[in-house]
Amino acid sequence: MYLGWLAGYAVTLRALPNGLIWTLIVLFAASIGDAGGYFVGIRWGKHKIAPAISPKKSWEGYFGGVLFSALATWLLTLACHAFVPEILPVHGFILGAVLAVITPLGDFAESMLKRQFNLKDSSHILPGHGGILDRIDSSLWALAIGFYIIQLFL
Repeated sequence: MYLGWLAGYAVTLRALPNGLIWTLIVLFAASIGDAGGYFVGIRWGKHKIAPAISPKKSWEGYFGGVLFSALATWLLTLACHAFVPEILPVHGFILGAVLAVITPLGDFAESMLKRQFNLKDSSHILPGHGGILDRIDSSLWALAIGFYIIQLFL
């Protein structure tokens, strides 16, 4: 049920002024945050956040994801600003940082559901990735959170 509710924010976000660009920026921020967190965590991750819920997530990876997302989204909005003056680079930095701080909660929520049902992966469609939900949970939460950040503050 939460999948449909969160996915609905893609439509809501798209309906905002400059909504297509904002939607792409939000999805970019979530993806870069995940990738940055993964690579920093693999390289330097030593201090686990919640080993019982998500055994591989580290504080180092978490903060690496925040940094990657904030800086990369700032660069993206710097480029977008040339075409859409209403989108400021500072908006990208803030959006990237806030999304990267909050969206890992989606990862933890999905991991908790899997642990509750004694599942290692949510599906076997993407071998080695934990399933479809592991690929999209951060993006789904980012759409909802990004909508409210953009609507209320940017």
